[in-house]
Amino acid sequence: MGDAWTSFARTGVPSLPDDLEWRRRTADWEPDSLVIDSPASGGLRMERLRADVCSLKDTLRRSRDVATDTARCRIYARAFLWSPLFTRYGSLTEYARWCKEFGCNAPADVFRPVMEV
Repeated sequence: MGDAWTSFARTGVPSLPDDLEWRRRTADWEPDSLVIDSPASGGLRMERLRADVCSLKDTLRRSRDVATDTARCRIYARAFLWSPLFTRYGSLTEYARWCKEFGCNAPADVFRPVMEV
């Protein structure tokens, strides 16, 4: 990582292991994130990871990686009702629709994060 940053500061192109080439940003490809990953998972690279809120919600709605439907509603509540990054994108009305869709009976306040000092 240090070598990549140093060469980037020096030349504008980060050096990558195994003679990999850094893909430059173009009008057709505009990455928004630097991904620092293991070689087995793709290694150091730039990717376009930013998604709009509707597609995030749709991914949450359809994901097979969420263990239970209650967990799906908990994630919605914590992300779109209580997280400062996304609070303007969720509502109690929408949360109620999710609960109806997924058979969750827990009020949103149950999932409000608690901070202990």
